[in-house]
Amino acid sequence: WQLLKSELEIQFLYKDYFKYDTDDISPKFIRHLEKEAQRSQLILKKESSGLVVMGKPHDVFEMMNFVHKSLSKPSLELSCAPTRGTVDFLKFAAECPISLPTYWRFGKFHGVDSQSKSTEPVLKTVGRRTKSAIEKLVNDTWSSHLVGNGRDARGLSHSNIRVTDVKRVENHFLFNAYSARRRQMFERKSAEERVCTPVEQLRGSKGGVLTTEKIEGFMKRELYHEVNEHYMFHGTKQEAVPAIINTGLDPRVASSVCMWGSGVYAAENPTKSDQYTDDRQCGFNRSDKKILILARLLLGDIFVCDDSHSSLHCKYSV
Repeated sequence: WQLLKSELEIQFLYKDYFKYDTDDISPKFIRHLEKEAQRSQLILKKESSGLVVMGKPHDVFEMMNFVHKSLSKPSLELSCAPTRGTVDFLKFAAECPISLPTYWRFGKFHGVDSQSKSTEPVLKTVGRRTKSAIEKLVNDTWSSHLVGNGRDARGLSHSNIRVTDVKRVENHFLFNAYSARRRQMFERKSAEERVCTPVEQLRGSKGGVLTTEKIEGFMKRELYHEVNEHYMFHGTKQEAVPAIINTGLDPRVASSVCMWGSGVYAAENPTKSDQYTDDRQCGFNRSDKKILILARLLLGDIFVCDDSHSSLHCKYSV
């Protein structure tokens, strides 16, 4: 009897475990898995240590592959995600688990990465495809006729810049904090029943964000345009880079005498950001390598400033 029981369990109640922190998996995704399990005639149980899937071996394998593939995708690509650019999508995104970028070095899902032995920020050399895309982005957005224009660029006369190396900052704690604030924006806009107004639709705007328009499609695959998430350039001196790697761009350390006061300054044009990569008090030195940051920024609700704005307006954002 025991032998028969074991054989039946192997054939019809094969068991596999999906060891993720189920508190990090949205209820909506769990319901989606339950429907998939029912369709495949599987038993799906939620336990404190993760999910248990039982049924015929082949069906269990198929289900486990489906779960792994789904959670290795950003939430905006899940098969159960509503249409992009809608309030329903904002509500869905607000419920999704916080996940690290799928292209990062250690795994793809928060539950895996939180167990990683390395939680310190790391600099990872990007692949050839990403490096080529960033080189192209810099070239396509560079404006040589703007070099030397403006008070902060006085003395510059070079015609272009060349990308020699590209490294990606992988800071788990910083990105999780960023994602948590982004989720707050999802929740707030969901409550308002509207997405953020795109830059190109703002009063006084001259068009969309140039970096987003020019960047390769695969690099903006995980951005949320519903809350105006974009890549933009930021120029800084070399000695400031370690602090940025560890704590991100901090508006509190910006000078209050900047054009719009203290804040995080970024540009869609690297020509502008490039002029801040030198210590101007020591004079410009174009013979050394400089550091330019391509930052992932959550702009949220934004507005266009002009000469009539003497200071930065207060506006809730994250």
